[in-house]
Amino acid sequence: EYACADQKWCYNTSAYDPDGDSLSYELIPCKGENCLSMNIPAVYQYPHDLAGGTLSIDPVTGTLCWENPEFVGEYNLAIKISEYRQGVFIGSVIRDMQVTVQVCNNNAPSIEVVNDVCVDANENIFELFQATDVDNDIVTLTATGAIFNASSNPASFTANNGAGLASGSFAWTPNCEDVRDEAYNVVLTAEDNSSPVQLKDIFVWRITVRTPPVENLIVQPLGNTMQLNWDAVNCGNIDRYNVYRATDSLVASSCCDPGAANSLGYELIGETDENTTNYIDNSELSVGINYCYVVTAVLENGSESCPINVDCGELDFEVPIITRVSIITTDNTVGQDSVMWSSPKELNTLTFPGPY
Repeated sequence: EYACADQKWCYNTSAYDPDGDSLSYELIPCKGENCLSMNIPAVYQYPHDLAGGTLSIDPVTGTLCWENPEFVGEYNLAIKISEYRQGVFIGSVIRDMQVTVQVCNNNAPSIEVVNDVCVDANENIFELFQATDVDNDIVTLTATGAIFNASSNPASFTANNGAGLASGSFAWTPNCEDVRDEAYNVVLTAEDNSSPVQLKDIFVWRITVRTPPVENLIVQPLGNTMQLNWDAVNCGNIDRYNVYRATDSLVASSCCDPGAANSLGYELIGETDENTTNYIDNSELSVGINYCYVVTAVLENGSESCPINVDCGELDFEVPIITRVSIITTDNTVGQDSVMWSSPKELNTLTFPGPY
């Protein structure tokens, strides 16, 4: 890699894990002869400690930038990329590289920032990107990432490169197999054609793909139970449906909140298999309380949909309600109680014909 003195230089490995595990990035000292570690600072010093400026790496996106190196020369550094699965360290790889700093008169291109997105599976994504160059150099805009290398359902990126301006269009329709908790990184690189050093700007755009939400949930009272029905989610890898209940109508504001139902105050009360889209809540429910329900779809990989469809209901007043119990006489053999109740006010005599 080549950098200009007193200019910003950036680089990204565009690493990804085919299993969808989380990756983190850090700078480490280069290895020495026979791949042995070199002590700091007796043997090894980081490039910015020698040549000035600020060297840093984003631990999430992996973008490495060296702000304004002062002295020309050749500098070595290493990037350690660690893999984590559900918070457990799995392994790591090391990228060892050399950066040559030269004197040159050039300014790096600049990529316009675009907000990260969170989408449901089967939802179309289309985004336009743009890069400009104040020196009016020819700018080449490229995009890399795991979703471009997928054996099935890859994303596409089409660029229009030119003097001082480049643009690119991204398109992808993720399916249910693409759902995962870890976001996808799309690494966009804008590089000019200046001589002797071509400078770059790097922007990492993140896409989170979630399980499609459960829709058309309907809650109806049935005797002293509540009956739920909903539409099946159009995914072939559904594992189950989770049923949650609360006494308030609360809805998640973002599809990127794993476990949103619990965080909103809903209680998991049951589940059904992937082919069952109805549920009867026959727990001890009370007349006069507004019960609210959400149902989420859970994929085989554990990804859960966002609870955005809520429906509520109350039990019909069609059962007698105990209002008072008084002890009149306490005795082992001739004790007496007084029991009082309210008669049902919405009694369906066809469903409950009596006697009472």
